[in-house]
Amino acid sequence: MSALTETITTGVQPAYHHHDKDDGFREDQGGEINGHAPAGPLTSGSTAEDRIPSPSASARAAAAAGGGGGGGDYRDSSAATLARGDTATGGGGGGGGWRDEYFVAAAPAGAAAAVPGRRKASVVLGVPTVPRPKGVNYLEQTLQAVLAQVDKQESSTNGTPEGGLAITILVMNVHGPSHDTFYKARDKYAGRRGVIFMSVGEAVDADGAPIVVGEGEPLTPKAQARKKVLPLTKVREQTRDLVYLLRAAAGLADHYLFMEDDMLLCPGGAAAIGRMVSKAHSYHPDWIAIRASFGMNGILIQDKDVLTFASYLEMHQKRRPPDHLVVEWFAGETPASAEFKGNRQHMAFRFNVFQHLGSVSTLRGKISPDYPKCFEELTIQTLFEVEAFDFKGCPDEDMSPCDVPASAKSGFPKIMWRDLYAEEGRRRRS
Repeated sequence: MSALTETITTGVQPAYHHHDKDDGFREDQGGEINGHAPAGPLTSGSTAEDRIPSPSASARAAAAAGGGGGGGDYRDSSAATLARGDTATGGGGGGGGWRDEYFVAAAPAGAAAAVPGRRKASVVLGVPTVPRPKGVNYLEQTLQAVLAQVDKQESSTNGTPEGGLAITILVMNVHGPSHDTFYKARDKYAGRRGVIFMSVGEAVDADGAPIVVGEGEPLTPKAQARKKVLPLTKVREQTRDLVYLLRAAAGLADHYLFMEDDMLLCPGGAAAIGRMVSKAHSYHPDWIAIRASFGMNGILIQDKDVLTFASYLEMHQKRRPPDHLVVEWFAGETPASAEFKGNRQHMAFRFNVFQHLGSVSTLRGKISPDYPKCFEELTIQTLFEVEAFDFKGCPDEDMSPCDVPASAKSGFPKIMWRDLYAEEGRRRRS
């Protein structure tokens, strides 16, 4: 039994190695979008900044055994080949050697199908969490918003907008034993299907070894010259927390959704996520990412890419903050990310499906701007242009790009998201 499995089943908390949290992101970011500079190509030549990192040995082993989350057939600079997650042997994933009552990760090939009543989730929501000043409990509000919609969709009839999305939530304590709201939530939802609580230090990889996250590649002289806009220790720490969470979640679901513990899923958000996933697979079946909110939140990737992106974050953590790195990765803005992406399409949902609760950013420690509310449009005032919805090219659509055959669009009647859900979101805020 892994330490994480023991925690899930017994509630006993293993010893935790506490991370030192110190200074935050530098103030002089030099940009107006999310407080950071435009996400243009920053590197050239054959440097550490140009490489898609080689997966870890355990990740390669998991992929070779058919583990999910491989990230596609490609060769990196070391000529290491990572098998696709849809290899003949199939399997549950290379990230976490643990299971809960309903979902199986890093299990032998076919294990999930062999156990009656168990199935892989459509989407796993990865939620890193930290305590807030004065004991403010954002985490409980965040979980309630998701679970209310999970309960609603389970009781709805087939064909309704709420139906058809199997969600599990993976909540990771990245702070340590003093995170009281985390433990209260864990106790409250003990035994709840599809809700998993863990702390850094509890998960193991496909080889049964503890998941380890390194400090990344050293900066090149060119990158060091940009020291005024480099992420400081706190931001690099948060990047490593995301890497750990991704590796723990690999194989748990078909898709991974980045979520923060102070972001409420909007009323109708589960329906929107289900719609955008289905539509993306119809419009561009091998899509690489979907953007449906702002910051390091509301980004969907496929499970086969989870481990590869985790390694990309790990390698480049000293160069850019995670909400920059994710864009340069799925938009192909460096030679290596462009090579990995190939012709795969990143997509954008027209509307914001998460509502920000907090007034202070945990990533940068500054007062947050007035971000879009529930089902308000996501524009270049909030997002980089390269990741934002294409209003000109898709004026009557809720997903872009939309230049696909009519056959791909069949079966997706227009949904007036704002008419259905925006008012409900406003009532919740009041």
